[in-house]
Amino acid sequence: MSNVSWRYWPRSKVFVLHLVRSKVARASGLMFVSAVVAGVLGYVFQLLMGRLLALEDYGLLVTLMAIFSVVSVPFGALTMVVTRQSSGYFATQRFGAAASMYWAVHARVFWVAAAVVVCCLPFSPALRDYFGLGSLVPVWIFLLMGCSMLFGPINAAFLQGQQNFSWLALNSIAGQALKIAFAIGLILLGFGLNGALAGLLIAQVVGWVLTFAPLKPIVVGAYDGKRAEPLLSFASAAPVLVANLAFAVMTQLDMVLVKHYFDSQQAGLYAAASVLGKAVMYLPGAVTMAM
Repeated sequence: MSNVSWRYWPRSKVFVLHLVRSKVARASGLMFVSAVVAGVLGYVFQLLMGRLLALEDYGLLVTLMAIFSVVSVPFGALTMVVTRQSSGYFATQRFGAAASMYWAVHARVFWVAAAVVVCCLPFSPALRDYFGLGSLVPVWIFLLMGCSMLFGPINAAFLQGQQNFSWLALNSIAGQALKIAFAIGLILLGFGLNGALAGLLIAQVVGWVLTFAPLKPIVVGAYDGKRAEPLLSFASAAPVLVANLAFAVMTQLDMVLVKHYFDSQQAGLYAAASVLGKAVMYLPGAVTMAM
């Protein structure tokens, strides 16, 4: 090593130590560990579903979850915008404004969800026939899941705006654990595919309640009933929305096509292989969330 390199080594060492000990590094480590644990639990969930459900029902479950992933992409942009806005309110200690935005966003999301359900209900028979479902019940549960999943990311966005990484990590792990508990419980009670979907729905509702607990002192205690300020601008989130949508379609659309064009046996086997191949995607988000 040259003399120039040695000259800057102590300064570099201090920088590296500072980086390792920084809040970003600690938060990234916590989120990485929680992502690994949640990823393992998520894969355990898939294995258990593959064991407890008939192969055809498992293929249907994975297909519906793939659609779920694509449909939920726009709300990733919503989460980013809410995180940015709420973090500004928390940093300037404008808790009343944060509480007002919290309830205003919930109200808007509720009306959007209600409109989507009303618009989709007439197409329920077509969806049932396209996926070869025996009844409309899985479609109806899936629509309710689509509504309930809109609210959980709002709580997660506010927790991220608070930099409350402990609760974010708990939410990540608990979300997978709740899915396993409720879905398996209902399957063992004899509800099959409907039980798996209903278990996912219940897990989403319980997850929202769980993440509401640390936010309650602010969003309830600081709420003054005033109308929210001009809230959200999605202009800067549009490129992220397009990129996320393209990624979700690229990684999830294959399962939808396989379920439609292949027989149930092949679709179920493809679903198992697809889940294994996508397991690596559980890991990369830890550092970006902390930053």
